[in-house]
Amino acid sequence: PLTIVLIDNAGGGIFDFLEVSEHERFYEQHVLTPTGLDVAGTATAFGLHLLEVTTLDEFAAALAYGLNSDGTQLLHVRTDRALNVALHAELWTAVAAALAR
Repeated sequence: PLTIVLIDNAGGGIFDFLEVSEHERFYEQHVLTPTGLDVAGTATAFGLHLLEVTTLDEFAAALAYGLNSDGTQLLHVRTDRALNVALHAELWTAVAAALAR
């Protein structure tokens, strides 16, 4: 069995950590790279079993299913770019506080 995990932040999420992201109009138009990919259609075209997951529990269940199934599974995990940046900021603050002790 093969399980592929597609982490989908709608493209370009890594650039949200750079200063260029503060220039919304330019950033949205020239830096972000939304793919517009039809994940379901692509999975079908390649004969993959698509599993859409939105929670950690769904992810765990889908991963277990994939590891115990024949064929190839595609786990599609959508993420929120803004939440990702906020969580990283919280982690950086916590690490800095721990190091300052």
